[in-house]
Amino acid sequence: MGVGCGFVIGAMIGPLGVLLGVLFGGVGGLIVGRVIEGEEQRRDRRTRELDAIIGTTTGDMGAGPVSLYSTEARRAREETQRWADEWLTPPPPLTTR
Repeated sequence: MGVGCGFVIGAMIGPLGVLLGVLFGGVGGLIVGRVIEGEEQRRDRRTRELDAIIGTTTGDMGAGPVSLYSTEARRAREETQRWADEWLTPPPPLTTR
């Protein structure tokens, strides 16, 4: 792309301009391409590093023990269990002495 731009701009000046335009355009395109490639590699490396820290690619994403019941649901279940233990437990057998 840099070579093409250099050719077009150089064509306006003349044959020497075409040669210089292609040369400078090629060098400029090469430099820009290297910078862009380096930035992409740096971004990819940092993304992989963050993924490893967070745990998105391996691990548990930093999540601790998770309860599937909310606090309210747990309290309601405990209350229901206490009620069932109190009212549904048969009385002890009567013993006579």
